Amino acid sequence: MSRRYVPLATLLVSAGALLFAAQVPESSLRWRAYAMVLVLTAVAVVAQLSVFLGPAGGRSARLARVAVLTVVAVDVIGGIATMRAEAHVNSVDPQVPVVWTVLLAVHLLAVVAVTSRRWSAVWPAAGTGLVFGSAAFGLWGLLCLMQPDIPGSNAPTVLGLGLAVIAAVLWRRQRGESARHGVVAGLSAAMTVGLLSGVLIDVVLPHLGRWVSSSAPPLHAFGPNVPHRLVDPAGILMLSIIMAIALLSMVVRPGRPARIGEPVPAA
Repeated sequence: MSRRYVPLATLLVSAGALLFAAQVPESSLRWRAYAMVLVLTAVAVVAQLSVFLGPAGGRSARLARVAVLTVVAVDVIGGIATMRAEAHVNSVDPQVPVVWTVLLAVHLLAVVAVTSRRWSAVWPAAGTGLVFGSAAFGLWGLLCLMQPDIPGSNAPTVLGLGLAVIAAVLWRRQRGESARHGVVAGLSAAMTVGLLSGVLIDVVLPHLGRWVSSSAPPLHAFGPNVPHRLVDPAGILMLSIIMAIALLSMVVRPGRPARIGEPVPAA
């Protein structure tokens, strides 16, 4: 996608989300949905300005930004859909949209930072983490379809996250790069697995019929066709936001940026 079309697409999707949020029946939740859309749109647009984190450093970096914006949009629309379908007043905790806005905003800032032209030296390492994290998430998602009770626990997700981190770090270290680049790759991989798996559990799987959300009412049906109850994605998303904050601090901290190919310091 061309650089000029990304802001336009962001604004169009935001406008559609605002129209969707207008259909939330409960007024306080409706205003929180408005705030979620507007805050995340502001973060996405302002963070990419030259006076802040800046534009993307290349085509692959721009694609990574588009990908994370798409994931965030899917999660926001899924959250608004949940608010629209609330069974009764206060069935959705009014603090949930606030917490989710912060979670998604931090992930947005982290991805914009690692893809920024200003810190282009760390992008190959961060890109490696995004690739290994996406691969681990894809494998985890495939296993969920084969074994529906996998997303009923955080343990398989954490295992996939750990394997993605190890693979990303080893990949960069084998190229003779600095420890900082290995850390950036590992944090990027962990953040990717955490964010994607959290969004899948939060938005996608409850609509496939084989799963119900952790907040669903008790299941009255019995037998082999009883849906599997999903784990609450808040735990894995909290781990993901810790990784995102650490990654953001690693990238934007003052000091001489590490160069790709910098030799590993002797022990």
